[in-house]
Amino acid sequence: MLGFSASDTATAFSETLVAACRALEIDSGAWIAHALTAVGELWTNRNHERASLHVRKALSLNPSAPMTHHFGGCILGFTGEPGEARALQERLFRLDPVYPYTAVIHSDRGLWHMIGQEFAPATERLHRAHQWDPRYGPAL
Repeated sequence: MLGFSASDTATAFSETLVAACRALEIDSGAWIAHALTAVGELWTNRNHERASLHVRKALSLNPSAPMTHHFGGCILGFTGEPGEARALQERLFRLDPVYPYTAVIHSDRGLWHMIGQEFAPATERLHRAHQWDPRYGPAL
């Protein structure tokens, strides 16, 4: 995720998608492979339906993995389910209060509030994201 930018999403996760699909061929019950396939499907293929299916499978296989809640929130938010996205990302902080991508999560949650026209909580989340990492562009 380091160095990821919106300008290179088509290629940023293409190798991840290939590797994750190969992992699923080896073990269709690997939660991490489903989680990474979901991210690859969203950002490489723009396939929201497949991304949603894979992230939901990952969550069912390992409901205590913070990364899956992160990916799930992102995927479901961009798939048009901002309320469910916020709920997943809220659970993430109960699973891991010092999650390394805290600014990203707060920024995502701010975006999901903005989509729902809930501007006060959106402002609060974006402010928190900026406090965690003043250099994180999406929070600005």
